[in-house]
Formats: sequence, structure tokens, C-alpha cells
Amino acid sequence: MLFFILSLEIFLKDEGIVDSLIKEGYLNAEIFRKNDSIFVRTGNLFYIGNVKIKSSIFYDTLLLKRFYLKRFSEKNINLLADSILFYFSDNGFPFSEIIPEFSIIDSIVDIEFNVKMGKYYRICKILLKGNIKNRILLKDFFSIEGKPYSRREIIKNIEKVNSSNFLKVDSFKLKESGDTLNIILFIQDVNYGDISGGLSFQNNSGWNFLFSGDFFNPFGFGTRWNIRFNKFSNEKSFLIKCIIPILLSKNFFNLSYSLFTSSDTLLKNNFRFSHIYVIKDFSIGNGVKYQEVKGLKKNFIYELYLSYRKSYLKILTNFNDYNIFSLKTISFLSFFSITNIFLISNKNLKEEENFFPLISGYPNTYNELVFSSTLSLYLYNKNGYKIYTFFAQNFYPEGCNSTGVGISKDRITLELSYPLKMGIRNIMFVLSVSPFYLFDNP
Repeated sequence: MLFFILSLEIFLKDEGIVDSLIKEGYLNAEIFRKNDSIFVRTGNLFYIGNVKIKSSIFYDTLLLKRFYLKRFSEKNINLLADSILFYFSDNGFPFSEIIPEFSIIDSIVDIEFNVKMGKYYRICKILLKGNIKNRILLKDFFSIEGKPYSRREIIKNIEKVNSSNFLKVDSFKLKESGDTLNIILFIQDVNYGDISGGLSFQNNSGWNFLFSGDFFNPFGFGTRWNIRFNKFSNEKSFLIKCIIPILLSKNFFNLSYSLFTSSDTLLKNNFRFSHIYVIKDFSIGNGVKYQEVKGLKKNFIYELYLSYRKSYLKILTNFNDYNIFSLKTISFLSFFSITNIFLISNKNLKEEENFFPLISGYPNTYNELVFSSTLSLYLYNKNGYKIYTFFAQNFYPEGCNSTGVGISKDRITLELSYPLKMGIRNIMFVLSVSPFYLFDNP
């Protein structure tokens, strides 16, 4: 029995039970043996008291108050120390150091930080490492040259550039140059795309297929290219589109050109200038689209755009014969998702904005009035694999519906859909890859 008790005591100490309790704020925790039993005594829980900073430039008293009477744990102490160091690194002192001193009264621990601020630095130059064509998105970085060093500004600009999806800042490092610092950014163009292709067969129209591809930054400069080709029966359409972004703070300005044509419409040239303001997952935009229909007319169309994640509202109008209203909502839960699409457009209007499938498995077509809903149920959703079944319903005008199954792994999705009103020969296969990386980028 004595051997067992001694072994248990050694085991508890080796497993770091006391150390774990101390890190959680139980500074007097101990293991002791009494008779034939082993006990773990936690003692009182200790809390952070007053925090003082020995520095003439530290004024953020609210930061210190946030930690008052919080648990004296390793996690909270590290957060407090990091917050103080970040304060100095945001005010021109990137190499500051702090040394804490503790005094304990009852269960309250007062902390005093002695600060070694180091040298004060301004930013001299922003140096780029990597093959970058699209330097316009880095303008905010170059604007901090000559200003006091601020870690917060650098991190904010990195997040802004990375969120553009056209450039990726992998890391940065500091290089001293006298009383100034050079910021070296390790950065690269990001080239990726989304592709989707489908195939079906009908007795009266033969083979039908669709192809759609979005290519981000394939030639640098932040450009986005979209190509789409569709054939169903005698209906064919083709679209090529180029978008050039200009990033200013949280504002995106897009210049775009698209060429669109279909079997029974003339070639349409579209020039668009739009502005989008981004706040986290929300974006709001407006713009103007200039359209030239070959040999017929010229047109100015105004647009309004609102989005939240993958849901959006889009309105295009010239207040006369060109009106498109589209709304898409997507709701995700743990085992199912619901996608709703609502669209109204002018009769006989054939544009890229009202050209999409009524529901899964049916051909792409131009739509005047649509309300469709798709319910997807996830049968398996683990380790990156998803197996799901879906049912799609278009409520008007045709009232068509379809059902199907799909399987996806990471970026690749294979879907098989069956249009219930068109017969067994109209089963459609759709393969999509999103996103895939172009060229040699990871």
C-alpha cells in the first residue's frame, strides 16, 4: 500500500498537476500525503490587482483596467504583457521589453512593469520580396513610409491586401537602417479560379453542355476574368468578361468590360464602373453600366448591390425597358442548407444578369419571373467529405422540379441531378472545382 501511495504521489507530480493549478491562478496549490491517502490542495484563487507601468509615454489606462480583478492565470498575464508590448510597438518602439514585479496582499496580486523601450523608429522604406505585378493594391503600405513605426497599421494593411484575393502577404520582417526601419514584405500574386461544367442528353436536342469559369488574377494586376459558354437545344450563348479592381481603404472601385451574345441576339458590349464599400461580411455597391448593342442602340443602366456573405440583392434599371431585380439567400445549418432565388426582369430581356438555370438539372435559360428554392440535406459531413441529397423546386412559371445527389471533397464537387418533368434521358452531370490555383502558386 505504501508503495502504491508513493507511486501515486510521484505520478501526480510528474504529470504537472500542481503546475497546471498554479498556471490557472491557484498559487498555493500542493500535493500532500496523509496516512494512506493522497490529497491535492488548491488553496485560494488569486486575482490581478493594480497594474502600473514605469514609462513616461504610456497613457492607455483603460487597457490596464480591463484586467483588474481577473484571474491571475498564465493566459491573462501573457495577454496583459502582449497588450503592453503592442502599445509600444504601435507608437514607434518595436523592440521594447518589459520586466514584471509582483506584490501579493491576501489573494490580490499587484503588478508593476519596468519598461525598456529601446530606440524610437520611423519607417524608411517598404521593400517587396516576390514576383508582384499588382502594386496598386499596396498603396496603403507605401503611404506609411516616413511615419512612426506601428505594428497595428502594418497588420491592418496586410489583412486588407490579403482580403482582396489578388495578393497574399506571407510574412514581414524589420531591418534597421540607422534611426529608421525598412519593412520587408514577403508577398506574391494569388492566381486561382472556379470552374464548373455540366453535360446532359435529350432525344430532341442531342447533347447539351455548359461551361463556366472564373479566373482570378491570371495575368496579375488584380484582374478577374469570367468565361461562360452554354448550349441547350438551339440556344447558345457566350460571355467573356474582365474586371479591374481599384482598392481604396474599405472601398473597391471596379472597372469592367464584357462581351455577351446569344443565338438570337446581337453582340453586346458592356462597360461598367461600380463602387463597393465593404464592412466585414457586408458590402454595398452602386454603379453605372454602359451598353452598346451592335448596330442598334446605346444604353446607360444603373445598378444597386447589397450582399452578406453569399447572399445578395441586385437591381439594374434604366427606368424604361431594362429592369432586373434579383435576390439570392443562402442559409447554412449543421446538416442542411436552403438556397432561394427570386428574379423579375423585362419580357424578352436577354442579359448576363438574368441568365442562369431555373433549378438544378434544368438547362440555363433567360428568365423573366422566377422563384426557386433548393433544400440540401447532408447525409455525411466529416473529414472534408460531404455527401448530400437535394430537392429543387421552381414555383413559377413552369413549376418544374428536380432531385439529385452530390459528393464533394475539399474543392471538388460532383453532382447528379434528375429533372422530374423531362424524363430519365435528361439526367445531368455537373463537375465543379472551386477554388483551384493557377500556375505555380500554392
